Amino acid sequence: MLAEERSVSATPEPFFEIALLELQPDTTLTFDLYLRHPGRDPVLFRTQELTFTSAHRERLLQAGSTVLLAPIEQRGDYERYREQHASGGSPDRAERPVSEPPADSLADREIDLRVLDRSRPLVHRCLELIYASDRLLRAVLADLSRPRVKERVHQVADTTARLLLREPEAYVRIVEALQIDFETYSHSSHTALYSIALARRSGIDSPHDLTAIGRAALLHDVGDSGVHAERWHTGSSFRGSDWQQVEAHVERGAALLRQHGLDDPLTIEVCLTHHERCDGSGHPRGLTEAQIAPAARIVMIADVFDAMTSAYPARAPLSGFQALWKMKYEMAGQFDGRLVDRFVGAMLDASPEPPVAAKMSAAHPGRVL
Repeated sequence: MLAEERSVSATPEPFFEIALLELQPDTTLTFDLYLRHPGRDPVLFRTQELTFTSAHRERLLQAGSTVLLAPIEQRGDYERYREQHASGGSPDRAERPVSEPPADSLADREIDLRVLDRSRPLVHRCLELIYASDRLLRAVLADLSRPRVKERVHQVADTTARLLLREPEAYVRIVEALQIDFETYSHSSHTALYSIALARRSGIDSPHDLTAIGRAALLHDVGDSGVHAERWHTGSSFRGSDWQQVEAHVERGAALLRQHGLDDPLTIEVCLTHHERCDGSGHPRGLTEAQIAPAARIVMIADVFDAMTSAYPARAPLSGFQALWKMKYEMAGQFDGRLVDRFVGAMLDASPEPPVAAKMSAAHPGRVL
């Protein structure tokens, strides 16, 4: 048992889950933090007003505790904590100018060495990669002019590509970790992970090409204000003004990328076309499959899948099975069918529940996934 833990005789109220990734090191908790113990009452780990440190996070990782609990009546306190630290900030940094970026940590600068070090447990390295992607996207979406953005984006994309090339089983660990409901700003990092895996499944094994696709996926939504995201990704109806915002979002994103030197042709192309659809029903230009670059067709699948399996205020997330079903059958024609089949295969291989494959096949006998 960890040093700070002490047993609680009874569960005071129902609990809600908190992803370990949401807890920022060296911040003061505003809620009580519990550990889950199957068959037992939750165990108190840290009380509110105590500091949560990097050492605590490392110990939880070592123990495999990637999801923690907090009392339901403290949800408001947790939401305020999350809002306060949404950009990796802390109270003592609140008065710094907004344009001043936090210094890169040693872990971020050496992310490739840490993630690719096979002497460390694979699950820990996968979680660390997700942490690094998350921190990067927080910085990028806050201010593209921050120092070393281009180098950091390349480093995270390259590390992800090399990890999946060298250790294919890492994808299973990553998918397991992404089942936790993270914040919206993690969407682009999830999309990058799925995109690289799909590209790899499609026979792309060049680290350079995989890195380029991952980099484009990380930056595909830099112009997104978040408005109407739920309706776009779930195929709900749009009004004319909504389409105008979609068009403005991709054009704004491309302009920001060019302004800050993140303008390699593939990244710009993916930014401009990730809302297009292969049957011509997409926006802003109504392109068809032959007019959409293969990398953009990969990213659009990863983009939609992650959005469907993420929570929005107006709806609960779909399960992985529900999202794959919807994309393959209900949205048939919108995506490159061969890529959808490969993505289904990749996700089924990574699924901790073997019956999922049988469920999809049984529902449409004779159809090949």
